[in-house]
Amino acid sequence: SERLVEALQQTCGAAAQIEVIPVKHKDMDINEYDRNIVKIAIDEWDFDQYEEAARYVNREGFGLVLLQYEFGIWPVAHVLCFASHVKTRLITTVHTVARTYAMEEYHAYIVQLAAISHKITVMTELMRWTLESFHGIPGHRIAVIPHGVPDRPLSRNQGTRRQMNFHKRKIIMTNGLIHGYKGIEYMIQAMPRILTKHPDALYLIEGKPHPGGWGVQGYYSTLKKTATDLGLIGSSVIFNNEFSEFSVLLQKLDDAYIYVNPYTDHTQSVSGTVAMALSAGSTIVSTPYPYAVENLNNGVGIFVPFRDSNKLAETIIDLLDHPAQVVKHNFAAHHYAQNMTWPKVGQMHIDLARSIH
Repeated sequence: SERLVEALQQTCGAAAQIEVIPVKHKDMDINEYDRNIVKIAIDEWDFDQYEEAARYVNREGFGLVLLQYEFGIWPVAHVLCFASHVKTRLITTVHTVARTYAMEEYHAYIVQLAAISHKITVMTELMRWTLESFHGIPGHRIAVIPHGVPDRPLSRNQGTRRQMNFHKRKIIMTNGLIHGYKGIEYMIQAMPRILTKHPDALYLIEGKPHPGGWGVQGYYSTLKKTATDLGLIGSSVIFNNEFSEFSVLLQKLDDAYIYVNPYTDHTQSVSGTVAMALSAGSTIVSTPYPYAVENLNNGVGIFVPFRDSNKLAETIIDLLDHPAQVVKHNFAAHHYAQNMTWPKVGQMHIDLARSIH
């Protein structure tokens, strides 16, 4: 949200009034947010506050509401209450699109959100197709706006004196919220074979267990136990249980030889971590879930089968054996990301809003 706000301010100019209304845990202090852009907030489960937030929007005379919705995180009936009471242009971004009729609750709510919103935006063409073909939402109500990424020059540091993290080591990196669909265990299991050919390889797992996921602490503990049992933890497998500052994260992506994304979820709609890796010009090795297939095709990234440690090891060894291939993918990824930069994404939102009559 912070990056989108900056992009909208850049597009609309300094005189534009742009505010964020976060949905927060009831124990979270609103003063933890930037009070220049957060005037009010909503306690997650307080139904009345959603309606009051809509009244605030109407009272302040905003000309556009961008609603960011992730199914399963916020109480959707409350979100529908907010959306239905807003009396201005409403564009809803849907972060997850289910490709099944079995999730009847999702189907019912997504249809209602589409009916209330002037436009629904999604981040891939496949998500658009799924809303249209599976959920019956008219195509003219749906727009594709990609996941935004930083607008920055290509600056690869791997194997150079500029590599600040784990100097002289070949970093293989995964980052983001850790949960059971990350597939990290398969990459850990691939490390012994990689180390036989490249003993200077290092697998960096950057990020905390997902705060809202079931069994994630147990999953994280199992990952650490697997690395310990293989004799790798602290030497060739590093867990960094925190979220780095934005600039530090970008530095780590620039330093990594390979960004590995071994998701086990065949239906994953969007990956912000992959989008960020693209902007850094990372060489990305990924399983072929929908977001990856749409964005890493045509030589942008490299695909490996789901749940296949041997293929992960084989692919990564081949890349480390051929550094020219790594550089080729660096350029391809960065070039692809130029159509996803935050300034362009901000402009896409404003252009879409202006098309609403």
